[in-house]
Amino acid sequence: MLEKKQRLTKEEFDLVYKNGKNVKSTVGYFKMLKNNDDKRVSCTTSRRDTKYSAHRNRIRRRGYGTIEKYFSDIPDGFWIIWFLPAEATDADSSLLDSSVKKMINRLDSV
Repeated sequence: MLEKKQRLTKEEFDLVYKNGKNVKSTVGYFKMLKNNDDKRVSCTTSRRDTKYSAHRNRIRRRGYGTIEKYFSDIPDGFWIIWFLPAEATDADSSLLDSSVKKMINRLDSV
């Protein structure tokens, strides 16, 4: 799990959600916004996708665990939200890894 200082605050999340650029991925999609601040990341899933909060929390923990592995590869100055679908609960970890790698490669186009 990422440290709290590496995650987006509510205000930052709203800013990225409103002004960020969408990037589709093999698992969910990303919204990214280039800033002058440090890099920060947030993972989320919709209440419509899964009925139980325990399932949503598991999906978010898997997302944060995957991003934590590649957090050092993300260049400074990016705020990122990863919207994960319900299928991420059962997705293979290599599929999640490839999604994050593709997202990091596409940061230059933002």
